[in-house]
Amino acid sequence: QSEQPQPQQFVVKVNDLLFALKLDHINFYDLIQYIESAELIRKLSGFLDKQLLSDMKTASKNEKNPTVIRHHNNASVLHSPLQFVVNILAAFTAMDSDGRLIVTKHGSSSQQHVNKNALKYIQLNPFVHFARIVKESRAVILCGGTMQPMTHFVQQLFPPQHICKSVSILQCDHVVSSDRVLAVTVPYGPCKQKMDFTFAHRFNEAMIDDLGAAIVNFTKRVHAGNVVFFPSFKYMQFVLSAWKKSKCNVYERLSANKRLLVEPESSKQVDAVLDAYNKAVYPAATTTTAESEERDGSGGGGDAYNKAVYPAATATAESDERDGSGGGGGGAILFCVVGGKMSEGINFKDDLARTVIMVGLPYPNPNDVELKERMKHLSQSIDSNAGNVYYNNLCMRAVNQSIGRAIRHKFDYGAIILIDHRYSERANVRQSIPNWIQRSFIKCESFQAAFQSFCKFIKRMKTLSNDTN
Repeated sequence: QSEQPQPQQFVVKVNDLLFALKLDHINFYDLIQYIESAELIRKLSGFLDKQLLSDMKTASKNEKNPTVIRHHNNASVLHSPLQFVVNILAAFTAMDSDGRLIVTKHGSSSQQHVNKNALKYIQLNPFVHFARIVKESRAVILCGGTMQPMTHFVQQLFPPQHICKSVSILQCDHVVSSDRVLAVTVPYGPCKQKMDFTFAHRFNEAMIDDLGAAIVNFTKRVHAGNVVFFPSFKYMQFVLSAWKKSKCNVYERLSANKRLLVEPESSKQVDAVLDAYNKAVYPAATTTTAESEERDGSGGGGDAYNKAVYPAATATAESDERDGSGGGGGGAILFCVVGGKMSEGINFKDDLARTVIMVGLPYPNPNDVELKERMKHLSQSIDSNAGNVYYNNLCMRAVNQSIGRAIRHKFDYGAIILIDHRYSERANVRQSIPNWIQRSFIKCESFQAAFQSFCKFIKRMKTLSNDTN
């Protein structure tokens, strides 16, 4: 089968489109006012609701076609299509400099591709909508969870050329104490392969094998849940496939110690995967005790694989064996994607995420048309580097959202493993990490340094948990 042709995307200024379509003589303000005063949207929605109810009553009488009923029950047609038309009309009234129209056009004339053609308006200057709020208020408070880094929030919503009021940033501390959190950078793998997940080097086979070796070493020390985040679904599937084919038997080593689960692309399957992960982390008490006793007999990280990929780990592993915190198996590894269902809104508290491993930096596609327009606008309207700051902030906010899954309450604890040389080498990356994590942040120059810090932390928290219990 030949590959499907990629759709064309191009940027259009509002005025250029209106002139090209010969619509520049229309008063869109009057048109929008008429639609609102006549309540056309409400009337159209009421007509559609009435038609739906009539169709559902007819379908319920037809037992041979139950799919019709399910279709209507799941249909989200309460939002009138006319509202989207009104939104575009409102965009036509905006100044050229405040936004752009992104046109997506498929080359094929088939009905399937025609239905995917799109016209999207992107707001480049949010201050035009926010200015009135700022002007009429004595104080404006923006509250959020994972807002850091927040540089571009301030730049776009409170631009200094328009706002004379001072802007203060209050970052509240986390409820968990710093000694219950560990964050380490891993610039190199156990076999001293540089962890470089830039687009040009991310497919290097030796590095991917060494990444697997690092994850094996880290996760074997944790008899609980481990969550591993990848930049994208495509790259996660590539790495997992490479591990299955690897001569180092990476996938087999991972699955020998932990139950392996993978975040599905379909949201319908997420609950099933989470349920399986929860059962793997919290099995029946009798099963947990039996497996723990059997696996602890192997002496933790002292097997041939760990000695081969990282000889320096043996002494630490033997020490872990004596206090019961190292090696063996038990628990699970959940492979996830930054920006996916697992990275936002799901609480991996307690044993569900004693370790969160971030593979690479999830920078968005720099060739994305919409992203390029936003970066260009920021660089032209604020300063020459504002676009690059925005680009970095998009990545680091996604990282912070994901690694924040590890710590969910005051008595929780967890380790955050940042695997990529850029976490160690780039100051702007480290500075974008939340303050409550920076307090426990250790910049490591080697895998050995990161691994030893990790083992000491797990051993200490294991001992503290046993004393508490």
